[in-house]
Amino acid sequence: MRELYDGTDYGPLHGWRGDEEVIAAVRTLITDALDGTAEDVPEEAYPLPEGVGAAVTMGYDEQGAPHPLVWVRTDIPSGLRADLWGYCAALSVSFDRVDVEPDADGIYYVGMERSPVTGPGVALLAALTLQRMGRRPDDCAFPLLVPPAEEEAATPLAA
Repeated sequence: MRELYDGTDYGPLHGWRGDEEVIAAVRTLITDALDGTAEDVPEEAYPLPEGVGAAVTMGYDEQGAPHPLVWVRTDIPSGLRADLWGYCAALSVSFDRVDVEPDADGIYYVGMERSPVTGPGVALLAALTLQRMGRRPDDCAFPLLVPPAEEEAATPLAA
């Protein structure tokens, strides 16, 4: 991803674009530059657990090389979707920079509640990536949620 920024002032590569064009560009970044998978959450996965906007994990090929796997929901406004795609792309190259553990299957669940970028890290990389792809990002810090299965197990049962 560093190649996106070499010798630049972080401006858009191809001018300012609409949300759908930026989403397509970020998905292409994930599939081509990162050799990963970037998909919409399939319809059969709905309804999603409360507040989940995306899921990110890492797959490995036969040689053991990592490849990001990203799914973002489609039933939310395009601006939120674009910011989630940017965050998920940044997260997929920065797992070592988060302090939340994935679920037992290695999946990180990304929430939909945004907050402002407050410093270096995944959220700043997300905002810069979106800007480079042609979108003025909104708040690009998203929470990583407790895995839904673990949250249910932690909820005490009523007597």
